[in-house]
Amino acid sequence: MFGTSHHLNRIASLVTVGDVSHPVLGSFDANEAITTVFSWWPDICLDTFSSDPMDHLALVSKDGRNVGSVGFDSLVNRDKGVLADVMHPLAVESLVSFETPLIQAAKLFHASSPYVYLVLQSNEITGWMSYHDLLSIPFRACLFSMLLAIEQAMLEIALTDPTLAASKLSPNRVKSLERQIKRPSPKLKHASTRQLLDRSLFSDKLCIIRRCKTTSDSIPAVNDRLVDAAKDVRNSLAHPSEDFRLLKLLSKERLHDFLTRLTELETQLRNYLDLQRKLED
Repeated sequence: MFGTSHHLNRIASLVTVGDVSHPVLGSFDANEAITTVFSWWPDICLDTFSSDPMDHLALVSKDGRNVGSVGFDSLVNRDKGVLADVMHPLAVESLVSFETPLIQAAKLFHASSPYVYLVLQSNEITGWMSYHDLLSIPFRACLFSMLLAIEQAMLEIALTDPTLAASKLSPNRVKSLERQIKRPSPKLKHASTRQLLDRSLFSDKLCIIRRCKTTSDSIPAVNDRLVDAAKDVRNSLAHPSEDFRLLKLLSKERLHDFLTRLTELETQLRNYLDLQRKLED
């Protein structure tokens, strides 16, 4: 791997909520009839980023102040009433800043959190972000950078004692890695421990850290069961066709806990390295 986990973290921090948020469709008065707004909505959408009415969210105002939001799905099959009857009331808990790093904003989603957050820019609500937006390319890039930073840190720790690290891999795994290394270089007689570690996968590095008791005791997050999903998440991020699998792995209910554990793991790995500690059994 090239660079350091600090570089990867910097990349992730540059992507913000503003990179995935959608502009609000407009603002309607809370006393406007539902049927009237329903009839207006599709025509307004024609001049926006998507002509699909379901892809939009509008603000609801009263006496010049925003008091809530409404989606097209709330207007369907309603033949009476006003927007105030179907809007989602505005709450501080449903606001997120335009400048918030996306990887941090993703931690807002959990089992009881809103599905949609309104985006605040310069004290004005200018857009919205939903849980579904976490499948977007910007978020994939952020999360992938975070996982690469963790993998890089684990490799750096393993390289403080490559012989010990390589000994924690099973004989069959070592043989498999050696075959991969020798395939482009048939004349190579023996693969070095450094070559084995450089060729190792995320799961291999995680296994090495876990099997070195003194080191793993100093990095307790490495043994958290949620970290086991990191390997599968990393593979899904590398294959854009696996959206359904990624949704399952990063369900709204577990997203907050998963990202929190990853952050803890990354911090503990970095602290271990900063103390210049070696891999210890």
